[in-house]
Amino acid sequence: MHTPALKTAVAAALLACCLAPRGLPAQAALDTAFMRHVAEMARQRATALMPAPTQPENQRVVQQYRSALTDLNAGKWSDAATALLAVLQRAPTNPLYRGDLAYAYLMRGQYDPAATEYTRAYQAQQQNGWFVIGLGLVKASQRQFGDAAGAAELAASTDSSVVDSAMASVATGWFEAAGDRARALHWAHLAVQKSPGDATAWLRIASYLSQANDTTPEGMAAIRRYRALRPDDKLGQAMYAKYLYDAGQQDSAIAIAQAVAADSSFRPFAASVLLQAAGVQLRRDAQRTIQLVTIGQPWADSSQRATYSNILGRAQLRLLGPLQNHFEAYPSCDTARVLDTLSAAADRNLRAGQSFDSVRTRMMIDTILPPYRANAASALRSCRTPAQLAQPQRRPAARPAPARPRP
Repeated sequence: MHTPALKTAVAAALLACCLAPRGLPAQAALDTAFMRHVAEMARQRATALMPAPTQPENQRVVQQYRSALTDLNAGKWSDAATALLAVLQRAPTNPLYRGDLAYAYLMRGQYDPAATEYTRAYQAQQQNGWFVIGLGLVKASQRQFGDAAGAAELAASTDSSVVDSAMASVATGWFEAAGDRARALHWAHLAVQKSPGDATAWLRIASYLSQANDTTPEGMAAIRRYRALRPDDKLGQAMYAKYLYDAGQQDSAIAIAQAVAADSSFRPFAASVLLQAAGVQLRRDAQRTIQLVTIGQPWADSSQRATYSNILGRAQLRLLGPLQNHFEAYPSCDTARVLDTLSAAADRNLRAGQSFDSVRTRMMIDTILPPYRANAASALRSCRTPAQLAQPQRRPAARPAPARPRP
């Protein structure tokens, strides 16, 4: 059986049905709490980096800026932008004001002006990595995750103070959305270092390592940390089931997969676990294979149904030989009917699952199965009823011993 392919299918099913919808790395770009965090940290960093003023500030500018801050805190983005534009007419080189104007534009969904202002703010104060993170937020909001991830790397190399728990967690999502799971894993590690209680980062570590077929204990440790933080979360249970299965604890993994299937969104994943288990059992125990297929097949999605049919057909084919031997020893009509039904079901399922392994399955349909089908038809014609089987067999009359020749 194609166990490596089935193992990969388990990871793919978990990613497709569960991790991709739940993780939503793009959503981090639209998290207003994180946007506000970036704006506040950029403001604090800008203030700390600015040299002491050599002359008193223009009180008109101070009053307008305070009004802009009030509008920003109240979510009045248009009013804040208007006030900040007026401020910048009097102080055009101040990175603090440009950073806040970029934030106002970002919250209004004006991404190009926001990117322009974050760039100008960074050019004026290149030690302030938070302006680069702001630019990353703009790019992520435009779903340009590669650029957003690049901004996170640049910001961290420019200003290590930007790497706090929130920023590391969001950067992980940007790299994940950009398809760079190696760097996403690096940033997820940073996230849990900064905040060991970051459940999402622990889940991401477990997910990335699982998809990379990592065999170290780190993945199992990560998913256990996640489950300790969120014991009732079905996504964590599903990932834990996969790790248990890969560790050889198939029965526990199957039990957990069946439990999470109570949530319909996890049924394709549960089906993939049972499918992999059925594939492993196929050469060992055909009856157990059929039991596993029977449980998982109703949960299978369109990508799994052909494989389920194929494995079921193969398991049924394996049962035909012992059943035929039983019929030959005890030719009851009940056994003949089972033999006929089972051979027909094997034919039907192998044909339905032919796309999974077309060459071998075609050989089974054309070469191996036809004799069983013919024997089943013959068995129906020659079988005996219980009454006939109960009749004692007549022994042939004994022949008299030949006379000995006389001497």
